[in-house]
Amino acid sequence: MFEITPYVGASLIKFGMKREEVRKVFSEYEPRVFGENSSTDGYDELGISLDYDNKDGVIALVFYEPAQVVFKGIDLFKLSASEAYKLMASLDKDIAINGDGLTSFKFGIGFYEPNYEEEPFLPVEAIIIFIEGYYDSIYKEKWYLKYISFKQ
Repeated sequence: MFEITPYVGASLIKFGMKREEVRKVFSEYEPRVFGENSSTDGYDELGISLDYDNKDGVIALVFYEPAQVVFKGIDLFKLSASEAYKLMASLDKDIAINGDGLTSFKFGIGFYEPNYEEEPFLPVEAIIIFIEGYYDSIYKEKWYLKYISFKQ
């Protein structure tokens, strides 16, 4: 289980941890590269991938099945997209919504469901947590594209 602490990390994985530290915590990983400015280690058996900056520090964690992700005592993967929206809207009045999910910059959490606007009753497919400024930097590429490539 991964318990989210906003802008800190999830359980044993903290933002800023070095890649080698993470690899000691989790064993089997698959290194991935997305563009020239982004590298990721995927731990598909755990349902997590980690994005690193150019100094090999953790800057984002993307969760997908079979991960169990908890925030404020709630198992986030048990929520539909609309339930995730209701939860985050109750905590953050400034959530950003687009056609495939929502993001809370107050808590550094994003939810991905590819048909969010058309089918908000579907379950959340991926969850990202990120460092402050993650979307303001060179890492603006859409994180869900990374998620989709992991699932193929």
